[in-house]
Amino acid sequence: MSRTSWIAALGVAVAVVAAPVQARKPVPAQPASDFWVSFGGGYYDGQDYDPPPGQPKGPAQEADGAEALLALNIAGPVLARLRVGWMADYTSNTAEEVGVLLGVPAGPGGRAYLAAGVSRLTDVSNREQSPTIGVPIELLLYPTRGLEVGIHGNFNPDSDFIGITLAGVFGKRRAE
Repeated sequence: MSRTSWIAALGVAVAVVAAPVQARKPVPAQPASDFWVSFGGGYYDGQDYDPPPGQPKGPAQEADGAEALLALNIAGPVLARLRVGWMADYTSNTAEEVGVLLGVPAGPGGRAYLAAGVSRLTDVSNREQSPTIGVPIELLLYPTRGLEVGIHGNFNPDSDFIGITLAGVFGKRRAE
């Protein structure tokens, strides 16, 4: 094969390979991972407990009140969230929840996530400081810079609860 034939063959090969590349649309770059911290508070409402036999239901059987939260979050294609919550007056004590959740974007641009996971709860039963395992679920909304609105629930064998939180957001893109 002559030198001219090799150059012609190389030119045809380059044209064949380059033609589909030019016809393809550019693939948007995956956003880099995003890390942020959420700190805030809100309100929760849990399942009330039955009163002792022969007694009326009182404040000791009610499960609702103020809560505080601290969460560490990292997101890329999925969200990984470590959530620590404190619920005042759950069983006349402060209940604690430590949960690890994984989530998926629930809207464009990372403005909403739906997450679920597993958590360890302390003092959500009528047994003093007895730990239990629960399944937390959260819908996280980021309506504006630096603000997180969370709607959450926890399903567990002792006392399910739901709540809403408002949190300040400190981090890479959430606070921009």
